[in-house]
Amino acid sequence: MKKIILSLGAILGVTATALSLSSCGDSKATLKDLDGNDLVVEKTKDEEAVSKALVAVANSYSNNAKNIYSIGVDIKNATETNTNYNYTTIESSSEVSGVAKLTIGKNNYVDYKDKILNNTLTDDDIANAKESLKSNIDFEAELNSKTNSKALVDAEKLKDYYREMGINVSNISLTDQETKIDVDINLKAFLDNGDLYAEADSKSGSVVTSTTNETKQDIVVKDIFDSIPAAEVSTALNTFKSSSLFDMIFEYANVSFDTSILTSAEFYDSEAYTMIKAYVKELEIEITNTANNEITFDAKVKGNSFKAIENMFINLIGNDYASSSQVIDFEGIDDDQEIGNFSLTYSVETGFVKKVSTKVDLGSCTSTLDSVEISKYKTSAETSYIYNDDVKFNLNKDSSKTYNETDLSTIIGSIISSLGN
Repeated sequence: MKKIILSLGAILGVTATALSLSSCGDSKATLKDLDGNDLVVEKTKDEEAVSKALVAVANSYSNNAKNIYSIGVDIKNATETNTNYNYTTIESSSEVSGVAKLTIGKNNYVDYKDKILNNTLTDDDIANAKESLKSNIDFEAELNSKTNSKALVDAEKLKDYYREMGINVSNISLTDQETKIDVDINLKAFLDNGDLYAEADSKSGSVVTSTTNETKQDIVVKDIFDSIPAAEVSTALNTFKSSSLFDMIFEYANVSFDTSILTSAEFYDSEAYTMIKAYVKELEIEITNTANNEITFDAKVKGNSFKAIENMFINLIGNDYASSSQVIDFEGIDDDQEIGNFSLTYSVETGFVKKVSTKVDLGSCTSTLDSVEISKYKTSAETSYIYNDDVKFNLNKDSSKTYNETDLSTIIGSIISSLGN
């Protein structure tokens, strides 16, 4: 059996799907600890209390993940950057918003695992699997993105760069050059009666060419479920419906894991729990809200956290990480400088994660990778979630549009192409 150590990332990842908490007044919440006793959760910075709350949340998840059949995600992101490399300064700002919804339906799926392994699938099996997927699965997504970029070439710095390369610049006439590019993208993708549709509109403008380019593409892949291994997908969904996501991942990854470790108080004496407490301490994770039927975990990332996190990963997955990967260090960032924070808000009433928020502000620094000067890197993102019956699907094909029929690989390529326009 392969040894798996749960890190804070794993704990946060699994708890981002489902919780099993019960309300205990307006300022506290109660859930079960690994002994099966009530664990009262309230605002605190105490490392032990925060660590035990995280573990209890992860434990409750393993029993409730199978209750999720629909999920909707709403994300908003804003980013500003200003970098300088050699003779070029690049300023960029972007705003992105998007919504994605997926349901696998409330019905159960057929398990074809034995027939797949024995190569005894019949045409009727495949047809039935396709029909089951078509009648239960629905999907839609929208993306809106606006990006403004400006690049400035400093003539004097460019000359210095040429001189360093041994190029005579006495006869070269150079002036400062500025380029501006604005790009707006609007994408939609959705299932309608078993067909996959995509609508892409993009607009880009440049002050260099004084032109504006607009691209519109409306395409469809007919009978999308004919393009996927329906019996295999049906089997995977059957596993998800009848077990936790833990079991599904470990089964298909061919990894053994004794999930009882999460339901035993012995876990508190394990190396994994020691690792969790180390994360809680290093990232200064605290519980900042337990009112209004919500529980919020907040984590801070400071300058000295980069190396500490790297060391934790080395301890987690072995020394091979040290030779195969490298964390980029940044000069100009003080050890105690708070450069980011991460927040997770859970709804006690519904038992699911409600919101995830992240903020990063590097300020002014220099990367050790090719001496890239970063005078600004600031980004913030907020992701909100809805589940099950709250997920409503609204997108359908537009009868006024002509959709060009294509295959799945082409539709993916077209969306990627639109993003690059």
